[in-house]
Amino acid sequence: MCLIETKKEIYLQMHIYKYQLLFLYFTISHLLRIIGMYRNMSKENKKPVVSVYRWVVLTVFIIIALMSQVLWLTFAPLSSEIARLYKVSVFDISLLSMVWPLVFVITAIPVGIFIDKKGFKISVGVGALFLAVFSIIRIFSVTLDYDFTLLLLSQTGAAVSQPFIFGSI
Repeated sequence: MCLIETKKEIYLQMHIYKYQLLFLYFTISHLLRIIGMYRNMSKENKKPVVSVYRWVVLTVFIIIALMSQVLWLTFAPLSSEIARLYKVSVFDISLLSMVWPLVFVITAIPVGIFIDKKGFKISVGVGALFLAVFSIIRIFSVTLDYDFTLLLLSQTGAAVSQPFIFGSI
């Protein structure tokens, strides 16, 4: 009995070593390909063009991403006060924050296809446009006698912007 267990252990250990060697082989071959790419790049003496404009793009993206997060989490710390103001339950106010991840999950794949076809610049622009339009509509929920339905619809519309913005990075 002890010999059979030993043979099984040896057999299992051989398979483990085989897979470890395969992993090591693929890792080393991948690293060699990367090194080869850098060698070819240095032979051609082509340096990547670095533009100062990249900082402008990064700054604009950060501002858009920040505004998206601010609009998402606006109601979380003020839920009881907002519930009294709109005359709804606290759960209804929590729906305003819960709609963002739900919309993200539903729209992530179609928006990902859009991003692949159109690129970073257009997708972030579309996301910023959704964010701006539905943020303005959100203001009207207050001016129209605290209309919670309009507020929820504007939050949902603004939530559509999130996959466009964060799916593009």
